[in-house]
Amino acid sequence: MTNFKIFNDGYENLLVKYEINDTMGDIPLKVCLYSDQLGVTKKVIKGHVSFRYGDRPLSFTKRIDFFGLNNQVYSIMVSGTTDNSILTNYAYIQRTPKYVFKIK
Repeated sequence: MTNFKIFNDGYENLLVKYEINDTMGDIPLKVCLYSDQLGVTKKVIKGHVSFRYGDRPLSFTKRIDFFGLNNQVYSIMVSGTTDNSILTNYAYIQRTPKYVFKIK
């Protein structure tokens, strides 16, 4: 799971819509927005992206398109990997000091 924020940049009132681009494979991404309304009083929307996949190793990158007024598209790329091998995840573990990992 990864968290993200959408910041209001001048919209008075905007219903945030999104679409997961499926041209890059069929990965079951789940997008959760804690609110779908941006406006004068709502400057930031928090959300997160998560996915579940079988027990096979997999790495992917997918695009999520957010739509503004007049169908303007704002995209973010989401990358993930499913592998419990220390060889694959060592670089991530090195960069993530807030977690304490014990290797036995």
